[in-house]
Amino acid sequence: IILSYGEKPNGIPLIYIKNNENIGIGGTRKKLVARSGGDAISFLSSDDEWLPEFLEKMEKYDIMHPDEILFSGNILEQDGKQIITGWQQLPSHEDFCMAVIESAKNYRMFVNFSSVFIPKMAFEKCKFRSEYRIGEDLMYLLESALIHNIHYRYIPHALIRYKVHKNMTTQIKGFG
Repeated sequence: IILSYGEKPNGIPLIYIKNNENIGIGGTRKKLVARSGGDAISFLSSDDEWLPEFLEKMEKYDIMHPDEILFSGNILEQDGKQIITGWQQLPSHEDFCMAVIESAKNYRMFVNFSSVFIPKMAFEKCKFRSEYRIGEDLMYLLESALIHNIHYRYIPHALIRYKVHKNMTTQIKGFG
């Protein structure tokens, strides 16, 4: 499907990676980051959808907050209903870290990794770990915020759509 869009839909270069063997999502993301050439990286899970204004809004906020990892609100579709979910910009980095810890204790994650916009320099400090076959996004969130002191900024717009369904890895593994 991704190849049907061409190499640069809307002027945005796409990188298609097909692994010869299953190296897990952590290994694949690490490989993608190493091959990318842009100033920022965003990931899109196969069952999520960016709204048309996703990149435009993220680039706008990135100009104001170039050293922070940005993340947006979401439109959640479940049981035929749409719910706008979001967060708030917490008063401090310490408050954000406490929210991350509380969320992780319950095997939850309030930052949907399809909504992140990560400056490339963040990967110089914190990398995805190949050994994580699930939960690589939660581990990246924990390590980047708590160990490497990278700040996250909430963008107060619902910029992605995702569906909760029984075949989601987070549902299958009991993290949903």
